[in-house]
Amino acid sequence: MQEDNPKNECSENPLKNDTENPSKTNPRIPQKDMFIKELFSKHADVILESVETAGEESEMDSKPRRVALYCRVSTDDQTIENQLQELRVVAERHNWIIDEKHVYKDEAISGSKGRDKRPGFEALHIGIHRKEFDLVAAWSVDRLGRSLSDLLAFLGDMESKGVDLYLHQQSLDTSTPSGKAMFQMMGVFSQFERAMIQERVKAGLKRAKSQGKVLGRPKVSQEIEQAIIAAKATGKGIRKIAAEVGTSPATVIRILDQAGVEREIRKRGA
Repeated sequence: MQEDNPKNECSENPLKNDTENPSKTNPRIPQKDMFIKELFSKHADVILESVETAGEESEMDSKPRRVALYCRVSTDDQTIENQLQELRVVAERHNWIIDEKHVYKDEAISGSKGRDKRPGFEALHIGIHRKEFDLVAAWSVDRLGRSLSDLLAFLGDMESKGVDLYLHQQSLDTSTPSGKAMFQMMGVFSQFERAMIQERVKAGLKRAKSQGKVLGRPKVSQEIEQAIIAAKATGKGIRKIAAEVGTSPATVIRILDQAGVEREIRKRGA
């Protein structure tokens, strides 16, 4: 029986072997030190330039920035004051400079509407093109809009003028590459959310119809319809008939159309 070799693998120091030739014991382990050295030697100039640029950007960020605020609510029973309060706290913490003429508001306006129907958003665009501020702060991405194409166009306009975007709820700042990428992703999810809401509404309407429910405005009773037709036959006007029967002028016109009353006759009697 042969004696164990005192210099067998069990007696050798595994750490020493790994240090001398790490790829021999485990070829899957990369030689990290050599790789990093080689990478740095090839791209030293680029790395140093990036460090210097980061330092310059850090110095720029320390300077007070001119900031515009944008707030929007969709309905009359909502208020923009909560959004403004939180954004002003953020501005004070970041030492931002806010001119009250650069506080833009859209109240009771849906985010799905274009900039031409949102006066505050339109004024914000004008300020961006004039480079009147360095950054636009909004409470959330859905305050800017729910259309992906509009959001991307808005971000493109800001980039072309060197204006950044801050979103409080998402803690996002487009002055960073990751912030720009995340902004685009949030636009996708915002549009997806709106599409899901529309699909749920359509599904609900379809289910209601299948259950025999009548959609739309309540129909006018037969008695009121006959009273409208009879009143028109006497030569009364549309508004006077509507006031007598307790309906809107549009309802009177619709009932007269359904009854086949000539539009010219109605105009003469209106």
